[in-house]
Amino acid sequence: MKYETMTNSLNKKGFTLIELLVVIAIIGILATIVLSSLGRARDKAQRANALVELDSLRDAIFLLELDTNVMIGGLPLGTCNANDEYSFAPTTPECGGGLICNTARLYPSGSTYTYPSSWAGPYVSEEALIDPWGNYYLFDYDIHCGTSGNVIPSSKCQGNVGDVVGVTTGGPDGDFFTYSDNEVAVICP
Repeated sequence: MKYETMTNSLNKKGFTLIELLVVIAIIGILATIVLSSLGRARDKAQRANALVELDSLRDAIFLLELDTNVMIGGLPLGTCNANDEYSFAPTTPECGGGLICNTARLYPSGSTYTYPSSWAGPYVSEEALIDPWGNYYLFDYDIHCGTSGNVIPSSKCQGNVGDVVGVTTGGPDGDFFTYSDNEVAVICP
């Protein structure tokens, strides 16, 4: 009799397959919740980092303008209506739009501008030209901001509506024309 009681008590200490599967499913659900929360937190951190970097780039552009008395790309100060764009790719001839070396290639025209001898750069490091998603920032004279349609939301354009001049990211998808995920630092409203 003692042997039978001992065997029955040993059998009751184990888990059934169903119980193990339920525990594994619960752990999987909890892991999914935690990972999605971490993903959202990482996205928020990348966006916050992009905003800080955009402010630094705006400051660097203002320093470039103070030193050279011209805007990025060689346009006269106060010219906020041109339509060329400047990639912040650090290699020549882009030169980070003039922030890394004293030349800038204009897009889409392809012409190259050389800054005057008062250029005192570099104004930023090459690493500062890359957004948190691995894309080069873009200086653009016609960023479209608004509240509806295919535009960057005005909340991401510091409340501006209409065309602004500024620096923008491509956002997580790297596309400068998928406006809902871009971040912007406005230079001229």
